[in-house]
Parts: sequence; C-alpha cells; structure tokens
Amino acid sequence: MKEGDLLLLKVPQVIIARKLRREAGFAENDTYLNAGIFTKQFYEPAMEILGSCLHGFIFEQEYHPKNDRFPPAKLAQDLDEFFNNIPRDTRYHIELRTEAYLADPVFEVLKRHGVGLVFSHWIWLPPLRKQFAKVRGEADELRGFLCQSLPV
Repeated sequence: MKEGDLLLLKVPQVIIARKLRREAGFAENDTYLNAGIFTKQFYEPAMEILGSCLHGFIFEQEYHPKNDRFPPAKLAQDLDEFFNNIPRDTRYHIELRTEAYLADPVFEVLKRHGVGLVFSHWIWLPPLRKQFAKVRGEADELRGFLCQSLPV
C-alpha cells in the first residue's frame, strides 16, 4: 500500500452472523457477537498488520427472515454487550440488512458506542430515502455513510 491509502475492512460473518450457511442449510453460530474472538482473532491482528491504513471496520449482519427475527430491543441489548466488551474504537460501522432492526433501541446503542450506520441499497431494505427517514435526522450522530458498489 502507498502512503495515504486507507482501507475499510469487513468483519468476518463468524462474528456478526446469527446463523452461518452450512451444507444442510443454515446453522446457529456459536461465535455470534463473541467479543473475545473478535478482539484476539480479528481486531488485534488487523491493527498490527494494517496500522494507520485501517480506516474502518464494517460489521454486516445478514438478513433475518420474519419467522427468524427477535425484537429490536433484543438486538440492541446484544450489540450493547458486544460493543461494551471489545476495544473502544471510533471506526466501527454496522450494516443491518433487516428493516425491522432499523429501530430506535438499536440506534440508541449505536450512538452510545459511536458506531456508524451503513445505509445499504439491499433487496430486503426500503429505499435509501426511507432508511434515512427512520434515523430521523440522527445520521450525523451515527456517522452514517452510504455504501455503494464500485467497479473493480
């Protein structure tokens, strides 16, 4: 990498996904929001290898179908515990691919921990305008940014 190059690093699904794709479909992920695994096996090595080039971490939570969701307050509680137990860092961002989780309890936790919200043009999400409206003007506090596909 050259001087001044910056990277956004996607956190492995094994940390943020409740279920992982397996041969027979999907299976519960026993490392879901495991702060120790994130810190020791991902965050610390990333910091050591990438140093000042590391501009941000993106946690992408998979879509949760209606019959496999939990209430937004439960997600907020889980995220609060997770972010309380990992290194403090202002470069964390999360992409929630389930519209029901774009809710005040979750937004409050993200604000409390300084976690940015990734707005995504994703099949199961409402149009970006509606996502912004759900945040109700709190996008600056959430340090939100729009992710878009770039040509490789």
